Amino acid sequence: MIMGLVGRENFKESLREYLKTYAYSNADGEDLWTVIEKHSSLKVANTSMVEIAEAWTTRLQTRFMFLETSRKENHSTKWPIPIYYRTDFSDMLSISWMKADDRNGNKTIFALGKDERPLFLQAISAVDRASIINDAFSFAKAGLLPIETVSTISPQLEL
Repeated sequence: MIMGLVGRENFKESLREYLKTYAYSNADGEDLWTVIEKHSSLKVANTSMVEIAEAWTTRLQTRFMFLETSRKENHSTKWPIPIYYRTDFSDMLSISWMKADDRNGNKTIFALGKDERPLFLQAISAVDRASIINDAFSFAKAGLLPIETVSTISPQLEL
């Protein structure tokens, strides 16, 4: 996940520096994230790499997808969330950040194409569609998603 944010080469260089710097000494949790931030051009919604890593690695979470389970829990924890997207059907991924204080989750649009399938489904690669179907089956097997939902999702994401 972190490598995806900062890039493969930046991540590898960060690990090299971290291992070299702390080879014969003690390091604490923040040291790795500080080195990664140093090698990254990532400017994350006024949030440091240390804060992102702390949120992702130390806080307990319930998957928000399973609303019945998560509705019963306290939702005061805020998370920095990267949003990856493609434009113009290119292979280039862009990233934007949903800031912890943003409450803009209900302003999403879905445009329809000529074949009446939402454009976002047309833009998803075959590998990504297969991954979504695989995840749905895994959730169903774990009892977290009704099998009926999987049978609804699969035809829409035809490979």
